[in-house]
Amino acid sequence: MDEFVAIPVCFFGRGYLFDRYPVWFILLLGFILFRFFDILKPIGIKRLQELPGGWGVVIDDIAAAVATNIVLHVVFLGWWLIV
Repeated sequence: MDEFVAIPVCFFGRGYLFDRYPVWFILLLGFILFRFFDILKPIGIKRLQELPGGWGVVIDDIAAAVATNIVLHVVFLGWWLIV
């Protein structure tokens, strides 16, 4: 259930990319990055999991999704500037 809430956050603001790149590539890269951040829980995401009442389970996935979104923005902006 928590991934159901978090995965769309990975792709907020990504609509402009679907015209330039294959949709499957963007979705696959976003999914891989999300799983990376969700499993390893870097940059303080692990501490969010300790929030009470089940909130931590959802909030850590949302934080992983936000990190994924930022990385996707940086990667595609960098690629766009190079090409």
